[in-house]
Amino acid sequence: EVRAGTPMAEALVKAHHAVLAAVRDGKGRAGMGSTALAVKIDGDSFEVVWVGDSRAYLWSHGALTQITRDHSLVQLMVDQGDITAEEAEFHPQRNFITQAIGMESLSRLEVGLVRGRLYPGQQILLCSDGLSGELSVEEITCILSQPADEQTKVDRLIQTALDNGGSDNVTVLLVSAPPAKDCRNSE
Repeated sequence: EVRAGTPMAEALVKAHHAVLAAVRDGKGRAGMGSTALAVKIDGDSFEVVWVGDSRAYLWSHGALTQITRDHSLVQLMVDQGDITAEEAEFHPQRNFITQAIGMESLSRLEVGLVRGRLYPGQQILLCSDGLSGELSVEEITCILSQPADEQTKVDRLIQTALDNGGSDNVTVLLVSAPPAKDCRNSE
């Protein structure tokens, strides 16, 4: 059981053990599992945790920067210099993940964690590989650059991923920084 206030990384580890226990106890099926991605905003600070290849990006001043690192075979190949990041996008093994909730072959679940500051005007984009696998960074940037509210942008991202072939589920969340504080004296 995960209680309110539990650190997010710890919650993912508990979920992993719960899925493994469900399989062991016959309440689930072998091989079931999931990637996971979560963000916590506290004032102007953020914390992102993840397992697998669901991604978080920082959208700031017209630039999109990936802030998570995929837990995948091709990411390991990129890290080792075996292939380039561009080759990884089209590699036949790009969907082979090395970490997932419920992955039975893991001796220990490795939860990714990144912290940072979120300033007014910035946004964090959370997405499944159903988006990042169908749209390039340039396509995502083009949609986020359009003048529209957050929900419209999310809807356009999802529809474009589906129009591009959408062979996987497409999950997208766009989180905006809190507005700047009004520093004027109120009299």
